[in-house]
Parts: sequence; structure tokens; C-alpha cells
Amino acid sequence: MQFTDEWLVPTAETLVSSDVLKALREAEGAPASLWETLVQKKLTTDDLIVHAASERFRLPKADFSRLDFKVREAVPESL
Repeated sequence: MQFTDEWLVPTAETLVSSDVLKALREAEGAPASLWETLVQKKLTTDDLIVHAASERFRLPKADFSRLDFKVREAVPESL
């Protein structure tokens, strides 16, 4: 399978073995999100992916836990 988020592969390599990534690539099927596949198959979690990406790109993670509720509700999650 081809990954729709190919940019994530180097980050995923720090979380799962190269054998796992190779097996996912060789699986039959339409292109899919590597992120979603790893989480759905319980190979890692969203939090671990975010942490690894944060370290890879040297960007701090946003902390939305202290965000005002009204602001949080006004901005769509997808954004």
C-alpha cells in the first residue's frame, strides 16, 4: 500500500521497526494514511506520533488543555 502521508515515514521509523513498515508497504490495498494505519493497528498512539514529529521537526507541541473553552469550540478540530 502506498501512504498518503509519505512525509511521516522517517518519523514512524523511530516508533516501529523497519519490518513493520515494510509489511505495511507490501500490503494490498488503496493508498492510506500511515498515521491512521499505525494507530488503528495499535502499533503506536497519536500522542507518540505527535511527540516523535515534534522532536523530528524541532517544533514544540501545542498545549490546548489550557485553551479557553469558547475558543476551542469555535475552531474546527480539523483546522
